[in-house]
Amino acid sequence: MNKKILFVIVSIFLYLNFGYSQNQAKIDSLILQLDNLQEDTNKVNTLNKISFLYSMVDYHKTIEYAESAIVLGEKLDFNDGLVESYKYLGTAYTKLGDYIIGLEKLKVAIKLSEKSSNPYKLASTYNRMLFFYSALEDYNKAAEYAFLAFEVVEKLNISGDISDAAFIRYKLNYEKGNFKTACDNYIIYKQMRDSVFNEENFANISNMEIRYNIQKLEKEL
Repeated sequence: MNKKILFVIVSIFLYLNFGYSQNQAKIDSLILQLDNLQEDTNKVNTLNKISFLYSMVDYHKTIEYAESAIVLGEKLDFNDGLVESYKYLGTAYTKLGDYIIGLEKLKVAIKLSEKSSNPYKLASTYNRMLFFYSALEDYNKAAEYAFLAFEVVEKLNISGDISDAAFIRYKLNYEKGNFKTACDNYIIYKQMRDSVFNEENFANISNMEIRYNIQKLEKEL
């Protein structure tokens, strides 16, 4: 095998493994904190953080910690914490192919988010719903939630969520032949995505070096 190609493959493997290790380290740290936390909203938030981080590696663990957060969240009547828990549950069940339960949990998240004083909760839940229906290729329902999400995030001026919603609207309108609207939304998507990218910094120098070496070698191949 060409040495340059081999180096690229090894570099990609190390980069992915590095990301996984970082994620697992965060999970382990949060789990260690649980025993020292009181039965309050902070513990619900910590359980939700663990649930979210596990969504990148193990959906069954995502469900386990989200359900623990729900038990405590319901005792405390912690609405905003429950919104996050049900979102993670809905997404995890969907990823595991259990669409009926996934939809059921996401609908609960919407009802709870509508009671929240934080409009971002509602926008974020709409986003989960639009991706759910996109996964089922039910583009009419996806469009409904794309428009709802877009209305909220546009008012809040949240770059990342505006980008996601605009991209879905672009795809839906393109497939329906509404090319002018599709084009407008694609421009919004690119502008917001570029904005998010410019605001993000790489957290680790080693991470940056791996990316640089891969890109450099790709040009030489």
